[in-house]
Amino acid sequence: MSKTVYLNADKSQGRAGTIVTAEALNAMNNHRHEGLDQDGSGAIDYAIDTGAANAYIIALTPALQVYTAGMPIWFQAAAANTGAATLNINGLGVKPIKKYGVDTLGAEEIRAGQIVCVVYDGVNFQLLSRGLAHQVDAVVNYAADTGAADAYTITLTPGIAEYVIGAPVLFLAGNTNTGPATLNVNGCGVKDVKKRGNLPLDAGDIVSGQIAVVIYDGANFQLLTPAFSNGVPVGTVITRISRRTPAGYIPYKPATLLRAQYAELFDFMVPHYAVTLPIGTPLIIPKPDHGLDIGDRVRFTTTGTLPTGITVGTDYYILAAGFTVDAFKISTTPIGAPIATSGAQDGVHTLFCWSVAGPGNGLTTFDILDPRGYFLRIWDGGRGLDSGRVFGSFQNDAIIDHTHPARGDVASNGVDGTGHQSRVGEFDTQGVKQPNNGGVETRPKNLALPAFIKY
Repeated sequence: MSKTVYLNADKSQGRAGTIVTAEALNAMNNHRHEGLDQDGSGAIDYAIDTGAANAYIIALTPALQVYTAGMPIWFQAAAANTGAATLNINGLGVKPIKKYGVDTLGAEEIRAGQIVCVVYDGVNFQLLSRGLAHQVDAVVNYAADTGAADAYTITLTPGIAEYVIGAPVLFLAGNTNTGPATLNVNGCGVKDVKKRGNLPLDAGDIVSGQIAVVIYDGANFQLLTPAFSNGVPVGTVITRISRRTPAGYIPYKPATLLRAQYAELFDFMVPHYAVTLPIGTPLIIPKPDHGLDIGDRVRFTTTGTLPTGITVGTDYYILAAGFTVDAFKISTTPIGAPIATSGAQDGVHTLFCWSVAGPGNGLTTFDILDPRGYFLRIWDGGRGLDSGRVFGSFQNDAIIDHTHPARGDVASNGVDGTGHQSRVGEFDTQGVKQPNNGGVETRPKNLALPAFIKY
């Protein structure tokens, strides 16, 4: 229905003017639009767009007379924008639509059928209601990585022109990181990926095939999704009061596993990398920060030919002589003579460290060694309490050399291989002879629980 129009009095026409009451004035002072198209209802600054993509046109009723800073306008867009866009209201002139102050719109920040809210700032219309089609379609700022390990690269669609603080980005990693990593989005520049504030990534924090979530902090991308689940790194050994294997774990017992299926566990348990094998007597293998230790068992593979003195499938051991963090010698026994090399060689040579796992078929599998029934002991690592131990090595049981003071007659059977003075019987403090109560091993009191490995 049409709305009432207030009229002035006109004596020449015999027309009385509209009488304005206090009630009417108070109502006008407190007026808001109640959603009814009837007398007393105010105008709504809303219209349907009749323009084209990137050039929006609306006609408000009653017509707008001038653009005023701070004025909000709503319109229903007829088409999605494909880039920079403008708005013209009641023919008052074309004005750019901006975001974040003076930034140009990206594609689909206004969508067809969307109710758009803009506010005039004196120069441009500021967009308050971004369309973000990718949010509606559940692929928020997501793309598959096309870069390399430690240098991730993605292209978002629609693209971004610059990094925005607080903006999340999701990507499908194409490679597992081997250490500190970077991310480049739409060519906006390489930025470091950090974790827990400003810490560089460790190997395996991003895993091939993982959907990683990062947020830009103004300097770096912060990683919100580390690869290991529930904060448990790959290779962690746990015990549980149950024989049921928890999700993400395998029983810690003998098993032959496929390297491809358990790639993270294989990479963690079996350090491996390309090495140079110089010709020399003795062979000194250079490898900066190799991470190996004296006594580690290694094997070599090659895409070509190994130098004379080294063969594929042979166990070699890291020697103490000449050992540094950047180079080492090897022998066929833990304390043997160092290997010498000669002849010609070609191809890429790869070293595998088999200190805590078995080599399987040498190509596609690896073996979990049998720990069942053993006590786990923290590796000495040079302290000197358990000297000469190689990381991951087995140690037989033993009893420290000692003697027992005798009270009364004792029939001795001599000293056994452990240095223990064995006797037919011992005497208690009262001189009463006690029988031997031996077993098949020397052990403390203990509880048997199954162990599991995180993979």
